[in-house]
Amino acid sequence: MKLIKISDTHFVITDETKPKPNDYGVAFAEGIKGVGRGWFTFHHDDSKVNKLNSICQKSYKITHSTQPLEKFAPKTLNDIGLCYVPLSDIEELIYGYSAEKIVQKQGINIDDYVGWGFIKGFNAHKELVKDKLFTVDDIEKAMDCVYSWMIPESGNLYGRFPRAGSLEELKNNFKEDHLFPKTEWEVEFVDGKLKLK
Repeated sequence: MKLIKISDTHFVITDETKPKPNDYGVAFAEGIKGVGRGWFTFHHDDSKVNKLNSICQKSYKITHSTQPLEKFAPKTLNDIGLCYVPLSDIEELIYGYSAEKIVQKQGINIDDYVGWGFIKGFNAHKELVKDKLFTVDDIEKAMDCVYSWMIPESGNLYGRFPRAGSLEELKNNFKEDHLFPKTEWEVEFVDGKLKLK
């Protein structure tokens, strides 16, 4: 199963099969330079466009969603045969925290003004830093490569004798995909609870 991020508040779970007519699917648009790169949902209504969407390399049948598929409103997830999964469960799984659960641990009702304000502020902060896409692992890899390039085997800090391949390793570790945030994870249900594989 795959967990796919459509937006900050919309995630879907797929069974990794191709959508068939009457299924709801998600597909990835590579787009053209500067235009339309990302995941989108669709209803396979057997039209030419959706036949094409369903055979894309990254096209999967949706089984769960954190919110209704707006394009298909006023139908609910239940109406279209999908299961609901709470956004807070997904956030906790991926990020290790959930804004709602942070508020609840402080004994604040998420429905009152303070709880609502915290969640709005928390989400605004996430929006402000979303372009800071390097992870701690990325930074550590970069630092390892830079240090190995700057400090030669002899330990002489004044020489500039790069270790073999270190600069190439730095370039190879930071390919274009590092410019984009992660949008899919391998998941499974274990005892009714969603877990990362």
